[in-house]
Amino acid sequence: MFKIIHTNDIHSHLENWSGIERFVHERRESFNQQGLDSLLLDVGDAIDSHHPVIEATKGQKMIELFNGLRYDCVTIGNNEGINITPEVLEQLYDEAEYDVVIANVLDGRFHNIPNFAEEYQIYEIDNQRVAILGLTAPYYTYNYNGYHILDPMDVLRNVLKRIEQESVDFIILLSHLGLSDDRYIAQTFPQINLILGGHTHHLLSQGEWANETLLTGCGRYGQYIGEITVELNDDAYILNAETFPIKSTQDPFIKEGESLLKQMKYPMFEYDLRARELTSEQSFIQFAISAIQDFGEADVAVLNSGLFLDDLTAIETNHSELQKALPHPMHLARVTINGEQLIDILNQFNEKGPDLIDRPIKGLGFRGKIFGELVFKDAQYDIRHNTWEVNGKEIQLDQQYILITVDHLVFLPFFTHLQDAETELLFPELFRDVVGKSLQQLEGMDGNV
Repeated sequence: MFKIIHTNDIHSHLENWSGIERFVHERRESFNQQGLDSLLLDVGDAIDSHHPVIEATKGQKMIELFNGLRYDCVTIGNNEGINITPEVLEQLYDEAEYDVVIANVLDGRFHNIPNFAEEYQIYEIDNQRVAILGLTAPYYTYNYNGYHILDPMDVLRNVLKRIEQESVDFIILLSHLGLSDDRYIAQTFPQINLILGGHTHHLLSQGEWANETLLTGCGRYGQYIGEITVELNDDAYILNAETFPIKSTQDPFIKEGESLLKQMKYPMFEYDLRARELTSEQSFIQFAISAIQDFGEADVAVLNSGLFLDDLTAIETNHSELQKALPHPMHLARVTINGEQLIDILNQFNEKGPDLIDRPIKGLGFRGKIFGELVFKDAQYDIRHNTWEVNGKEIQLDQQYILITVDHLVFLPFFTHLQDAETELLFPELFRDVVGKSLQQLEGMDGNV
């Protein structure tokens, strides 16, 4: 018999970390007293820059915490793979004292598994050879971040053939694919004994059997932690899954992160930038929309006001304030279109936008609450002539235009004309990085925002 403790989708919610530590220490002490071996595993999206200490250390704090708890093996989620550059991620995992497995992400330069990972690892535990492999959700945006993403099902089929040649006794998949894919895998690849799941933040309190495979999931943010018992009986494995709630506490790392970020100061400027102002000279969104338009050399820019969670203080602005105001791990999307397409996109914005103002939004990099209002830069509707204009000139149907926004608007299901357009995602800078660069260019109290 051996034990597995597992986490997924912690997203740097460190208010739950002390509870996770306490659980793992207590359970491992109990396992040791019983003479049981154990593994501690994570299924990705552990690192999330919404937390100030993660932002300040570029993810290093999460590596330190995982090292301290003596994780054995992890896979990467889209937060690690898309929002951290390969160079930074490799440096982070150079410090990791645990294994990283990922089979469907290749280094875009050499088309091999990244240096920080392996396709799979084999562990000798309780006299059993246990293979662990990892897969992550195949977002095409990995390709913009210097990777080459592969179809997980094709990869899984090939990797399992190699694993089976290693005479393993038990196969574990760390799946950052989501519950529906996990169910499909269980039906298609019955040789996998256990799927530890994540990505869709599903909670399977006692697991779920699909075919001959046990599926698990511990929700999100470290609010739950999972434990699996694996026992060999008459050449058959008996698996039992449980999840345990984790009691949240005051986050001990908030002040540390804020202190580090406050040391990263921006020049003073003339007046506060206000998150709720949409059109005035003190409007935060107007400052940001100009910043992204200049960065992307675009004709038109659009943002939604729900992205802006707090004001920026003119006298003492620092990166802590900026990170609180714009915690979203979003990249910019540069859309190249002709005038006819631009009109279709703008019309759809106007049609759908009013219904979204108070709509709660979750996921796809959004760390706010509601969508908010759409705000345009250099695109106006001339109600007298029933035409759209760019910079005061009527849009020409066959002319090429560039529109810039955040990738979030492209990924949302509301704006189909935007999704159909030719889009380039701008890496590696995040949205707030671009805004921060514009803040750095301000000349002080006598300057203009």
